[in-house]
Amino acid sequence: MPVNYCGSATDSLILIVGFIKAKQLSDPLPTTSGVRQGCVLAPVLFCVAIDWILRHMKSKPGVNVGRDLFTDLVYADDTAFFVNSPTNATTCLSSFADTASVLGLQISWPKTKTQNLGSGLQPDTILVTGTA
Repeated sequence: MPVNYCGSATDSLILIVGFIKAKQLSDPLPTTSGVRQGCVLAPVLFCVAIDWILRHMKSKPGVNVGRDLFTDLVYADDTAFFVNSPTNATTCLSSFADTASVLGLQISWPKTKTQNLGSGLQPDTILVTGTA
């Protein structure tokens, strides 16, 4: 019988873990160990989390070039979305932020930038969930 993982971080060192079995959440299992900085497991676990976020976003990015669809580029903790309008950028960024929050991750809005590739004007500001 498959067991699905469901967890949430309460602080940097303590993780409360529960398992879903037969559609019911188990009692929490507190742990005090985690992945230390520099551990080879850390980037793998982060990649798993980012992949989950990208698969579960309600609004998906994407630009067609010929017969190919380009959606995103991800390297470490940097993500780039390919969208065809400022409206789609707002929708995708908002969806990404909402989905990431499920895992306790937050977007650094001051570090978030837009870059116009191709024709059209660069938008001055894109508002996402009330943050410019």
